[in-house]
Amino acid sequence: MFCSVLSVYQVIKVSVEEGKRSVVLPFKVTRRLLSEDITVKWRLSDLEDRLLYIYQRGHQGPTQDQVYGGHTEMTEDPLTTGDFSLAISDLRLTDSVYTCTVYDEHGEILHQKVVVLIVRGLQMEMVEVTKGEPSVSLPFKISGPVDEDIRVEWTHPDSKQTEVMTFENGEIQLSKQNKVYRRRTEMDKDLLTSGDLSLTLKNPGVDDNGLYKCTVYSGQEVQQWKTVTLSVRGQ
Repeated sequence: MFCSVLSVYQVIKVSVEEGKRSVVLPFKVTRRLLSEDITVKWRLSDLEDRLLYIYQRGHQGPTQDQVYGGHTEMTEDPLTTGDFSLAISDLRLTDSVYTCTVYDEHGEILHQKVVVLIVRGLQMEMVEVTKGEPSVSLPFKISGPVDEDIRVEWTHPDSKQTEVMTFENGEIQLSKQNKVYRRRTEMDKDLLTSGDLSLTLKNPGVDDNGLYKCTVYSGQEVQQWKTVTLSVRGQ
């Protein structure tokens, strides 16, 4: 066993050249902060939030994801080295944001790292703010005016409280919003005309770190989506 530590959160960018079919997503932690009871998960934060790789004592290997099966690899003894970097072969050029999370035996997060993969000039939005600021804006603008029948969902896949804000039937749906975000979030009241789907998050703290996803639906079909990675720095 080891003494509990505060979660460590990092965001980095990794660039690959056009046509390259493999990449290493780096993640190294201090060995002394680890125990044999940790669980490590690599996820691809796309619309399906794919679980790509999982490491536990006595088990190490890729998941059965039909796209990435056989194309991910970690070092042979990561618990000894503290090296949880993930090598991906047969890279999909549309991939963008990956998250590696280290959990203790109780399921609490010890470390988390987001790797933003830049491929073929793809630009991912990253927003930084200092803890103590009154608010932060997660930007997303589309061409307006917008169809009145759309549904807009802001979610926080990196958190246990995933439902941040839903706009549907011309108004914000408070019943679909996690209570953690009530009275802390705002959107443009005239977004159907302006096309401004940006989310304002009040009093951002370290628990708000991570990937946010805004998805625009027409019926059950996804029309547009965007991911924004938020990094809240200490004062």
